[in-house]
Amino acid sequence: MLSSFSSGKGGVGKTIVVINLAALLAGKGRQVLVVDCDLGLANVDILLGLRPRQNLYHVLKDEADIREVVIDSGAGFDLMPASSGVSDMVDISPEDQGRLISQLGTLFHQYDLVLLDTGAGISSPIIRFNHVAHENIILLTPEPTSITDAYALIKVLKTRLGRDGFHLVTNVVKDKNEGLGVGKNLARVAQRFLKANTFYLGHIVEDESVVQSVRKQKVLVQAFPKAAATACFKDLAGKIMTWTPRDERDYSRLFAKA
Repeated sequence: MLSSFSSGKGGVGKTIVVINLAALLAGKGRQVLVVDCDLGLANVDILLGLRPRQNLYHVLKDEADIREVVIDSGAGFDLMPASSGVSDMVDISPEDQGRLISQLGTLFHQYDLVLLDTGAGISSPIIRFNHVAHENIILLTPEPTSITDAYALIKVLKTRLGRDGFHLVTNVVKDKNEGLGVGKNLARVAQRFLKANTFYLGHIVEDESVVQSVRKQKVLVQAFPKAAATACFKDLAGKIMTWTPRDERDYSRLFAKA
């Protein structure tokens, strides 16, 4: 199954959510690959304390084979790193997007779950990665700008690509009720004005342990197994485990539209 994790606004903790879910899903016996799809401002490797020699930039420039770039995250899952501070990768051409996605697709059949950590916003590469995913997961916080930008992202994916059935995850919330309220309100607005089916998947509470894990460059659920946020991640991972892959490990239909 291929799932994209996106946000309308940056700084909502999307990458933290991805690596913690990946670690938990891998811990349940799934073969998991995380692809850093923030092509110009990648940071998955930084959060994990890794220094990869090669990344997707080298693949795009034909300087490395896609299979050579995958590395062990050290947290139970594999990682496909991207570049940081490389302006050429910020808004690559549609042709290069298609070529990169096609090359990535040659690896995906090896994994039960592939998590695409996209950049924030509505740039062309972000839309493209969302387009090829089975499931689109939208991250947001209670901040008004985050909610507004999440709605804008859903609007673009719905109107431009015809995508539907979005999953919402609220991050940095005080408690379950605040997360549920933010998610349900956005889902209601998206249904009313966009006719988009948007479902509330869950929440992650604000937790100082998250900050500590980032500073230590460790995965929260492993470094702080009893943290309040860890319990939230476990709940989300349990829900994702119940999703049935639509095409099992056959991604040929998806990448035909890349």
